[in-house]
Amino acid sequence: MTDGPFFSQNIKALRLLNPNQADEVVAMSAKVSGRLYSVFSLQDEYVDFIWKSPPGDSFSLFQTKDPAGELQGWMDDLDLEKNFPHVILLLGFGLGYEAKRIVKTLPSQGILAIIEPDPYQFLTALHFVDLTILLESRQVHFYVGQEIEESIESIGTELHWGRFLNLPYRIAVSSFLRRTRQDFFKPFTLAWQEALQRELANRRSRVEHSESMVINTIANAEIILDRPGAPKLFNQLEGMPVILAAPGPLLNKSLKAIRDIQDQIVISCMHSAYSILCEHDIRPHLVFATDYYQDHAIPLSKYAPSPETYLIADPRIDPQIIRRFYPRIFLAAWRPGAETIGQPAPVEEIPAPSVRINAVYAWLQSLSGVQADVCGPASAAAASFHILARMGCKPLILAGHDPTSSAADHPFAGSALGDSSPTRDFEDAQHSAFVHGESPATGESPPRQSQFLEHEIARFQQIPVFNTSSGALIHGTIASRIESLFEDLVLRKSDITPHFDRLRQSYTPQADRIDLRRAIQEALIQLQEFIQYAKSALDILPLDPDRSLHKQEQRDLLKQLEKAVSICEKEHQSAMELLDDLLQETHFEFEDSRWQTLLFKDEKEVLNEKLRSHSRILDAFIKQAGLLSFLFEEKLEQLD
Repeated sequence: MTDGPFFSQNIKALRLLNPNQADEVVAMSAKVSGRLYSVFSLQDEYVDFIWKSPPGDSFSLFQTKDPAGELQGWMDDLDLEKNFPHVILLLGFGLGYEAKRIVKTLPSQGILAIIEPDPYQFLTALHFVDLTILLESRQVHFYVGQEIEESIESIGTELHWGRFLNLPYRIAVSSFLRRTRQDFFKPFTLAWQEALQRELANRRSRVEHSESMVINTIANAEIILDRPGAPKLFNQLEGMPVILAAPGPLLNKSLKAIRDIQDQIVISCMHSAYSILCEHDIRPHLVFATDYYQDHAIPLSKYAPSPETYLIADPRIDPQIIRRFYPRIFLAAWRPGAETIGQPAPVEEIPAPSVRINAVYAWLQSLSGVQADVCGPASAAAASFHILARMGCKPLILAGHDPTSSAADHPFAGSALGDSSPTRDFEDAQHSAFVHGESPATGESPPRQSQFLEHEIARFQQIPVFNTSSGALIHGTIASRIESLFEDLVLRKSDITPHFDRLRQSYTPQADRIDLRRAIQEALIQLQEFIQYAKSALDILPLDPDRSLHKQEQRDLLKQLEKAVSICEKEHQSAMELLDDLLQETHFEFEDSRWQTLLFKDEKEVLNEKLRSHSRILDAFIKQAGLLSFLFEEKLEQLD
């Protein structure tokens, strides 16, 4: 197939903004030229094509011989004139006719995000339709040929979730996609709503737990310096079968069988199942406390740890639990990787987290050299499974991972993305979203937390995974009764504690209390200099800048405050890095304010909001630096 009449023109337009993408499209088009749709001309220079569904049904782009009338009717139903949203998510590109009409109506700050699951439609349009108005616009963003989850993640990352949490948006569905892809637009809407809910939950958790996380990390500082990281355990249990227990109701049916063979198999559990095992005289070899959002103190404090039990703990958890299991501790700083759920990368290629977590711990690691970071989905079960898999355990036996347990005892409760409590916040935020031409999809998708565990199981496909909880359908596992499974396994004495003791004792810390004291003293100096500068920047602010200053004076003042914030970030970088977690709320407030000012029409209103926002930032710098200084000073007293 030769290039269509508009291909060169469209590629030239695309190359102006994205030359790399233009080259990719040219190369792709050459490879699939024989698979593009055959188009035929309609009136008024419109073209159409026929698409055949897998069952064999045929659909044309237009349903009548009046394409202009159809498009105008669609635009009339969309009704953008009364209250134009900031962002339109257009599901279905077709040949670009709807998108071309929308972009002509976009306000200067508006965004059009085009989501088309069928790349051949997009490539066909590049050949036979003039798309330069779209390809030359910085307001138009394309997401072509991606799965639903992948496209949603791309949109949230590129356009920023804060935009959608603060500004009105609309999901519009092209009539062609609505007719042909029932399997796309309804699931997309549901997945989009779930993604927003997760982002809200993630934000809220980061804000709510940021202070306690920093307090706990500093309290655990000496232990962090002298304990090895979980990666020291990797490949240390090659070929050994292991049980991973969670506190689901069906765990009770497995307890007798586990107790009977507990000396012949490695037993591990999530922290919330620890007391259940202890109540039934089962001594777990490994207890995972990897989710610092949860309250570990209650389930882990009722029973004294057995000398055979090791704790694999996030350094941010309650220090009394760390002390309770000391010295039998390995550290595991769990960090959510930047992956699309369902598409796991090999362990050596897991992309770095998109969000930095626990700056104080990163600072302590720079002293100690402890490498305890482990990346994967943000759930306690997924984290535990991931670490066991990298230890070399085979097979992995899941017990009590049924989803019918209560929220309080659920193995995934309290994780950053597994928290179901933010629903009320999500309901407040979704008022601006609706689907053009269709009611939003309803119903529930499979539990997100189960997807996280399935994601990790798929990453380690070479490891057999048995699911002994009949109430849980976990993809990638083999359903089995635990008694039958034990009969078939070759079991042997599993006294791993001496081996773990040797690993722990062979670890040589790179820093001690003297190094910690010196580092804290240096950090305190940096924090005090930071506080003094932020205070001097705030001193230039009048008591009532809204009323006492004219516009030009407000502009000049805003420039000074913006420069001060910039200097804080660049010239006091060390202090800012230490404050990263304590400034989570400030970060979100500033981001929200930035998005909201896009809706302001009066310049003075914008200036007033920006002045308030920057003054609040500097004030938060002073407050949180003061809190961290206080915590460091307390730690110095304890080190004396």
